[in-house]
Amino acid sequence: MLELRNTRRALASTAAALAVAGGATIGTAGTASAATHPGSHTRTTATAVTLAAHPSGCAWRGVGADNLNITINGERVGYLYQEYDGCYHVRAHWVWDSYYRTHAHNHTTGAWVDVAIFDGFAGQEYHSGVSGSTGPAEVAVDGGNGIYYHGAGRWTASLTIHTTWSTSPADGWTYAATATHNYHTGSNDGSPWESGTTSHS
Repeated sequence: MLELRNTRRALASTAAALAVAGGATIGTAGTASAATHPGSHTRTTATAVTLAAHPSGCAWRGVGADNLNITINGERVGYLYQEYDGCYHVRAHWVWDSYYRTHAHNHTTGAWVDVAIFDGFAGQEYHSGVSGSTGPAEVAVDGGNGIYYHGAGRWTASLTIHTTWSTSPADGWTYAATATHNYHTGSNDGSPWESGTTSHS
């Protein structure tokens, strides 16, 4: 899905570097960068946005199919939301499950997420950067210059989660996305979806 396959490779490289360094997780990226990828989509990685409400009544609220409960092997990992602030800004908002963050898990050695918000009309895609489960409890990334910038108007919140395991196979991937919300019509296109590439018992 758009850049999520490329994100897999980036996360794999990060996880490999962490394993060599002996680390378990990393924090949110602190710099912003943009690059054009195949398919005419512009991908931007930036520091995760602050989670405070905006001034002048611009408060974040869920839109569409806004609560995607992510589980791995039946265990709740967290929640993915698409949110709108009432002032023409959209964001993807990930919330780690508090129990998952604070307790050990059988054979799990680490978990990381890359949260994204992307537009289906203008081909814009914004990423939070990689953030680990022992980092911030919530990770969010906004959609840049507004929901209608360059003809935008249909947005999807998405997530790539990478887990590492002490048992074989050593890595697991989960992809998730909310339904695409059409801000021109107020409708949702499609349904929330989730898929994983590796299962552990």
